[in-house]
Amino acid sequence: MLGHNLRTPLVAVTLGADLLRQKEELGARGQRIIAQITTSAHRANQMVNDLLDLARCNLGTGIPVRTEKTDLTSVCHSVVNELTTAHPKAQIIFTDSGTVTGQYDPSRLAQAFSNLIGNAVRHGKAQSPIKVTLSGDGATACFCVQITESLSLPTHSPLSLIRTGVSPSTPRENKEHRLASGWDYS
Repeated sequence: MLGHNLRTPLVAVTLGADLLRQKEELGARGQRIIAQITTSAHRANQMVNDLLDLARCNLGTGIPVRTEKTDLTSVCHSVVNELTTAHPKAQIIFTDSGTVTGQYDPSRLAQAFSNLIGNAVRHGKAQSPIKVTLSGDGATACFCVQITESLSLPTHSPLSLIRTGVSPSTPRENKEHRLASGWDYS
């Protein structure tokens, strides 16, 4: 019931954005804003799906993973654009090594990318760059989020387990902290 109640306003937002997209006087900037509204509404709809998945998981049926041929570079770029729009003061620098494709669940990976980059935005020091990299060799993919300074990650947080080159007893000043998606914890 909740899923249907949340979807109705999201459909209205998407339809409204589609109507606005047809206006010629919007210009390039207006078109970009409308495209971002559409993308964000689709992501919000995906979050509703995720809540339904959580309910299924709690019932014991598990969370479905639907793999398909996926361009991870495009997925990551879309998430970075969405977060940059939502947090215009954040310096998110996305670097890729070319198109990374494979059999992945694009929705689940978009969720993971959004969570990790979003955490860097929330917990990183304002105005400090957030470096996001994506690379692959055809068989594996590596996604990495680096923040140079952290405001609110406690030294003994679970994330400290995946920081590169920094042990809980090492001072954190001027060290790059590396958060990974699970593909590469090196």
